[in-house]
Amino acid sequence: MLTFCSFVVLSAGKTSGIKSSRENLLEFLGIILIFIIVLVACWATTRFVASKQLSGKNTGNFEVVETYCIAKDRFLQLVRIGTRYYAIAVGKDSINVISELPKEELIFEKKAQGLTANGFSNVLAAFLKKKGDNTDSFEGDDKTDK
Repeated sequence: MLTFCSFVVLSAGKTSGIKSSRENLLEFLGIILIFIIVLVACWATTRFVASKQLSGKNTGNFEVVETYCIAKDRFLQLVRIGTRYYAIAVGKDSINVISELPKEELIFEKKAQGLTANGFSNVLAAFLKKKGDNTDSFEGDDKTDK
């Protein structure tokens, strides 16, 4: 005897919880597409925010020349304002001017190029090259043992 539930299943033509492999593939591709869109949006937002922050960082009359960490949330900074240089103490809730420094007494060294100057791809390539050099030495040891 047919019950109501079996009648609904038979009239639908297929069971409601089972999908074909084509539907599964389309659903999987849709999820991958959404993931790629979100990834590209994150990358574009990061590039936009970084360019806005870097564009106004060292333009004009104000520049933080050097920062030295004394303790947690306490720093000594060398700041250029116009053509004058000041040593300031920066704390969590306060900033104090220590003294004005003549430019002749300061030692300016070239800044090391960081991640933003080199780019991520160059840093990653250097890391992989270094890692590759380390694995080659291990592989060479294995070959000599055999």
